[in-house]
Amino acid sequence: MRAVVKCVALVIALCVLMITPAASQPVCTYYHLLLIYTNTDVTYFKDGISQRYTGNMDPELKDTIIDAFQNLPNLITDGSNGLAASTIEIIEIHDPITSITNLGGNKYWLSYKDIQNDLQLFAPMGKYDSVHVVWNNGPIDAYWGLGGVFINNGTSTFSSFISGQQFWWIGLGEALGEPFLHEWLHAVCRFYS
Repeated sequence: MRAVVKCVALVIALCVLMITPAASQPVCTYYHLLLIYTNTDVTYFKDGISQRYTGNMDPELKDTIIDAFQNLPNLITDGSNGLAASTIEIIEIHDPITSITNLGGNKYWLSYKDIQNDLQLFAPMGKYDSVHVVWNNGPIDAYWGLGGVFINNGTSTFSSFISGQQFWWIGLGEALGEPFLHEWLHAVCRFYS
């Protein structure tokens, strides 16, 4: 019940922000990192049978995903009525993904545990408020986006996406970058609740 009350309070606060004049200066700035993994070389299991997938992300799809991420600061500024600003950094990693985490059954995701070395190198504690990753899953059954997770001892949000198909990023009637905003807000809501 308390979670419902907090969510209702958050919705009311957002509605108030939408009808108040835009802030002349942001109250806070969030620092976002996108790690985009274009290559995958993993062994996984489907219906108990070992499978192997080796593949590369389509370059045009990668560019669409990057364009979507570059619009995330606009969505955050607009959605907060100017109270929140954002900066972004994008790092493309060419070394293949070699480990993915099974979520049960045949579903997988790229967990923060699978890329721990990259996170220590590129996103050490205190450098970013949010880390987003996109990877090429090919035929592997995986969740499109998973957010609401924390890394760096709870100081950074973490969201993981599969690259999917181009229309997922631009053709669902949503704003460019909305998938990144959506998964990031899962963690923001968890943090504030």
